Amino acid sequence: MPRKFRWIARSPGAPLAALGVLLSIATIVLFLADLQARYWDSISTAKKDARSFATVLAEHTALTFEDVDRILRRAEAIRSAGSSGHLGNPGVANAALRQLQKSSSILVAIRWTDTSGDVVAHSYDRPLSRRNISDMPHFIAQRDSMIDRLFISTPYRLAADDDKWLTAVARR
Repeated sequence: MPRKFRWIARSPGAPLAALGVLLSIATIVLFLADLQARYWDSISTAKKDARSFATVLAEHTALTFEDVDRILRRAEAIRSAGSSGHLGNPGVANAALRQLQKSSSILVAIRWTDTSGDVVAHSYDRPLSRRNISDMPHFIAQRDSMIDRLFISTPYRLAADDDKWLTAVARR
């Protein structure tokens, strides 16, 4: 045995101390291995949960936009009735759109415009803040499209209310 370790061999408790050190090191190694396994298991579980939440959110979003599309088609029927003179004055069309908007918990407003972006009818129960929406992305997308399809804008904030995010949904 090398000279520097001879004192350990002479000590009566040396083998017991060495065993204690080895057990301590083994315990620390096992603890760290278990900690790492739990860490990776937690990440795996979090990924699985995130995928599940994303699936639920996607399904809910799809159902929500299907409902909004149905309401927009009903608004189109109101517009057609108004254009053919069956509704009388524009106030009747506004009241019909207001009732339609109130049938949904997510719709803030329903309106339709003419080809230049001027609002013709709306569901607001107060005066309009904008009479023309020709610069809005949802109007531009429908104006420039040749097909009638649902357009969903990117979320944006209202100029008057910085805390409220909206998403415009439009049909041609």
